[in-house]
Amino acid sequence: MLGSRKYYRYNGSLTTPPCTEGVVWTIFKKVRTASREQVQALRDAVDDGYEANARPTQALNGRPVWLYTPCKN
Repeated sequence: MLGSRKYYRYNGSLTTPPCTEGVVWTIFKKVRTASREQVQALRDAVDDGYEANARPTQALNGRPVWLYTPCKN
C-alpha cells in the first residue's frame, strides 16, 4: 500500500453529486506528496468537472473509524 501499512477506514459517501452512499474511504496514516505532474495525470484520468467537494464535512453519526496496522510476526 504505497509503502505505508497503517491506514484508516470508514464507511461514507461520495462528496460530489449524486453523493452516493456505500463508499469505503481509505486514508493512509503517513502523509505522501505528489508532484504537479502526478496530480495532473490523475485529473486527466478521472476528472468529472467538479473542482471541489459539493458539501461540507459530515458528522460521524455513530460510524466507527478503524485504524489498520500490520500484524507483527
